[in-house]
Amino acid sequence: MIVAAESRMDNQSQVESNQDLRWENMTAIVAAFPAFIEKVGRQNSEALAKGDTGLLAAIASLRWMLIVALHKIQGQPRDSNEPGFLASSATRSMLLTLDSVEGFRICPMSDTDHHHLEALLQKNSIDAKAELAACNVLTLLEGVSHYNWPVGDWQWPGMNYLLKGQPDMWEWPTVFGVGRARAPASSCLRGLLNQTRVKVAMGVPTDASTLQSPPVDPLVVRVLRNLANIVEFGPSSAYSAAVEDEFDTSSEPPLESSSYDGSYIPLMQVIADTSVTDEAPSENPI
Repeated sequence: MIVAAESRMDNQSQVESNQDLRWENMTAIVAAFPAFIEKVGRQNSEALAKGDTGLLAAIASLRWMLIVALHKIQGQPRDSNEPGFLASSATRSMLLTLDSVEGFRICPMSDTDHHHLEALLQKNSIDAKAELAACNVLTLLEGVSHYNWPVGDWQWPGMNYLLKGQPDMWEWPTVFGVGRARAPASSCLRGLLNQTRVKVAMGVPTDASTLQSPPVDPLVVRVLRNLANIVEFGPSSAYSAAVEDEFDTSSEPPLESSSYDGSYIPLMQVIADTSVTDEAPSENPI
């Protein structure tokens, strides 16, 4: 909540200091963060063994707040005397620390995604931040899918942390926009799209005779469609050329955050034509 806290007077001061003011009194917190998050990682393993995904949701929400905080920093401060250097260094340090813990490492969005967070952070572009935000969302969905999509905090990850009116992590397209530079979807994203419960929820023709649980929450469908909108399902990803041509939008201009209308590429036929076999998620990946 310290990362997300804001007020009208504070916002002006933050802009003038290029977000450094927020971090000036947080050096002790940043220094203690690695040891703290390592302990949280162990607690998360214990919680997941009991089917509790609450800590996964909390970490995803924290990562989202850090991504938004990084987005507020103007430019790419490289000198310690430059406004924004402290904020940038602290935010990046915490993001890298989160990614160093086995249970909290981000899933890539595409086969050509940045598998090393440090390389992604060095780009410091809005596309890179959008990519990181999308990976964060995918990571949370992938995590809870292993536990049969239970009702829980993961559906409202920012409920206990964000202030009223602040965008939640599910709203990442409204903050960063959705680009049209497509790359093949990652195995992580494909795995989610090919789960029977997801297919049924999307209305994709599939054999649901053995389905013992209801389709996934509509929230999952909406979020997965937004994620799938920034990757491709072409021949290189074992999808037919006809399907790739039908949904090709590479010639369209990128969507800016201010014009994003929540639209997405329809996936029903795309998923139905996949050659990937349905696989039930493991009971416990720990």
